[in-house]
Amino acid sequence: MAVDVERYLWSYKYIVAVVLASGLLLAVQSGNHEWINRFGALLVVCSLALTLAQFVYESRMPELVAQKKASVEKILDERVIFSDEKDAVVGKFLSDLSFNIDRTRYKILIRSLAVAALGELLHGFGDILFDEMLSLVRLVAQKFC
Repeated sequence: MAVDVERYLWSYKYIVAVVLASGLLLAVQSGNHEWINRFGALLVVCSLALTLAQFVYESRMPELVAQKKASVEKILDERVIFSDEKDAVVGKFLSDLSFNIDRTRYKILIRSLAVAALGELLHGFGDILFDEMLSLVRLVAQKFC
């Protein structure tokens, strides 16, 4: 269950990288550094999309947990395991599953907050930061070239 989410989180990282690179490229090519601000706002939208994915993930959890539990119980029933052992195995399985679900929630939350913070930073100050970076690069280039 957590593995499927991991794949989407990696895709999310690539989307964020493409949005950042596109904003920088467009700002350099057009000479209008306000594009960085606009792409910062787009990063905030990406963060909201991940938050929506979190809600979808949460809404599917009870059904998925019930399916996994039923699957484990069926396997244990086929192996003719005693009731006490079966309860212990199912309890351990549910404990591990709960841990994985909580870890995935944490990963989604951290990524969403980090992207929202970066997006807001760029939305508010992206053009200024980019102008200052260009000035610094020009200064270093003049000094060493």
